[in-house]
Amino acid sequence: MIDNQLAGRILPKGLILARTTPKFDKLTIPAGLLKDHQTSTWAKITVEAGTLVYNELPNDEHTEKLKRELDAGDEQVISPSTLHYVEPSADALFTIEFFQIPEYLEIKKLGKDE
Repeated sequence: MIDNQLAGRILPKGLILARTTPKFDKLTIPAGLLKDHQTSTWAKITVEAGTLVYNELPNDEHTEKLKRELDAGDEQVISPSTLHYVEPSADALFTIEFFQIPEYLEIKKLGKDE
């Protein structure tokens, strides 16, 4: 099912950027992104070129598989623990940003200093 409700998903306020992946294309995309996987944090895909199909499996928010075709300039927010996978076009180029709540990052920093 193609669903535009995915396009309306936004990041919660107060999150901070924890890291950004390098740019991925059809040849450099990690194999894990092509099969069902989930993140433990909020994430955002940004497509820079080509097309990337984002597929989200049924979860607490919806009971059907959802699909959204992302073109250059499009973004897709991914909720934590949501099973999903992507399908890049031959000319796709995209990055993924991962976000954390500020308190979580502070705890991680404290743990490294000890």
